[in-house]
Amino acid sequence: IDKKEGSIYIIHSYAADKNRLQADGLNPIKGTKYILDAIDMLNNEGYRIHLINPTNINQKDMRFLQLQADFCVEELFYGWWGSTPLECAALGVPSILYIDPKFEEYWYTNFPEFKGYIPFLNTTHNNIYSNIKLLCDNPDILDDLSRKSLIFAEKFLDPLKNAQSLLSILK
Repeated sequence: IDKKEGSIYIIHSYAADKNRLQADGLNPIKGTKYILDAIDMLNNEGYRIHLINPTNINQKDMRFLQLQADFCVEELFYGWWGSTPLECAALGVPSILYIDPKFEEYWYTNFPEFKGYIPFLNTTHNNIYSNIKLLCDNPDILDDLSRKSLIFAEKFLDPLKNAQSLLSILK
């Protein structure tokens, strides 16, 4: 990415997901319409926000794009994270997404040791504009979420612990 000084780069991938696109080319699960509208509104107010929408990028090269983003905006309707926010967390790139309280409660039932460690900024289509603006205006919040993302990824994505857990299930 040819990054421009004073600009914010947001990664939000939706174009390659042909199975979930509407006729307008937008992803309803991810809330792409609301994300694009929020970015347009903020750019009209003088912000310089650029969307990174990876298309036809293999997974290995995706990391390079994720690492260059200031933050990731993911799903606003489904209620949980997919692989992109986890990958971004492992790179220290904060994510905005919607976390359904019922899913969160169920997750903590299975992973009680992670209570309070979810580093994602919980966002809906109703407050996507204000939360993108919050991160654009507050580098300290962005840095804090980045730090928390790395801590979460180190704990949750621990390959040795996860391999041992899988082996115990298979036995």
